[in-house]
Amino acid sequence: MRLRQEARETMRLALPIAFGQVALMAMGLVDAALVGHVSQAELAVVSLGNSLSFAVVCPALGVSMAIEPLTAQAVGAGDAARAWDTVRAGTLACLLLAAPTALATWASARALGPLGVEAALVPGVERYVLARLLGLPAFMLFMAGKSFLEARGVVRPLWVGGWVANVLNFVWSSLLVFGDRALARVGLPPVGLPALGSVGAGLATSASNVVLAAIVWAAVFRARPPGARLLGGARALAPAARKALGLGAPIGFQVFTEVGIFSCATVLAGRLGATTAAAHQIALGVASFSYMGVLGLANATAVRVGRAVGAGEPGGPRRAGLVGLALTTSYMLGCALVLVAGGRLVASLFSPDPDVVAAATPLLLIAALFQIADGAQGVMSGALRGAADSRFASVANLVCHWGFGLPVAYALAFFAGWGAPGLWWGLLAGLVAVAAALVRRFLALTSRPIAPA
Repeated sequence: MRLRQEARETMRLALPIAFGQVALMAMGLVDAALVGHVSQAELAVVSLGNSLSFAVVCPALGVSMAIEPLTAQAVGAGDAARAWDTVRAGTLACLLLAAPTALATWASARALGPLGVEAALVPGVERYVLARLLGLPAFMLFMAGKSFLEARGVVRPLWVGGWVANVLNFVWSSLLVFGDRALARVGLPPVGLPALGSVGAGLATSASNVVLAAIVWAAVFRARPPGARLLGGARALAPAARKALGLGAPIGFQVFTEVGIFSCATVLAGRLGATTAAAHQIALGVASFSYMGVLGLANATAVRVGRAVGAGEPGGPRRAGLVGLALTTSYMLGCALVLVAGGRLVASLFSPDPDVVAAATPLLLIAALFQIADGAQGVMSGALRGAADSRFASVANLVCHWGFGLPVAYALAFFAGWGAPGLWWGLLAGLVAVAAALVRRFLALTSRPIAPA
């Protein structure tokens, strides 16, 4: 009965979180689809700019993610004041990190030319990144508020806000990307609106981040303890801020290593030819989309583990983590069966080119196994995060992906001559190693009482 109740509580949290994650992903897909109708060069600008922006923001993102387990532990202990101080301190830390993150992103964009990126694209990437950076503080506010609400179990504003922002982003992006052409398409007269292309998409995304932050923080204010203040008492927040930074830095590094390994694999796929690169992007896009469900379950598991730790419930953290692992594995098995049974059909939805479909189909079969391991490592990362244990996962990702998976992928792809399937077998090997290490760590950690952070 307790396992069934745990599963229900996890799913109650996971489903809205997953819908919210899909909404965030859809914003990027909409921008890419709109800009792709301008030119291939503009699409390349957006793709490069998005990859760059996300990679550089990972360290700050880790601090916002640390708010979730720390708040969940406070909620589990029945300490509403500590939960509120955690989000205040974490949000302050995130905002302080926004300026250096923006500078690092801008410097990275300026460095693309010396790194070998086509010179004609670099100015466009710089302009797009600058437009995106206008919304960076709002995005950090959104992520901090999101973590607090998830820990409190208040998840409806997250997916509502995500889809409201999506609708507005589509409208704003259409107007700013195409200008008067967008008005003409719906039968409206021109008003002198310029077509800004990729810059317009960046501005629309920044504006949408402001909307997201406003909706989420309205819910945060409603969920705060009675009489709790927003500002003031900065000195008293210092310990909570140090905890958020100490827990968040390894989380950010872990996210960076995960993003980096797939970015590296994409670069390597590009060396195998345009058809192979397109096939790789299809397989990676499908795997990324199904992973949105894993993110929902991982965040929900982090909350459930964190609450059990805070409540000092014997066996509670292990039960919450293993239930999350079982639910995630079941979900990913379903996704894997879809790819095994209909991989060619799935590939054909993304490209009419028979050569690309033929190249993508075997990658999707490997991705079926890939997803099961990816789901296990994702939810175990969440479980460890809920227990405020983030350093092990960051080291495991570095060693298993970069020290093991990448060399195997490179050797199979280029020395053994397996091509793109070799890359994916290597990625799978790294993921299996990470998943096994994290499961072992979680079982060892929960074999004894866990002290709250």
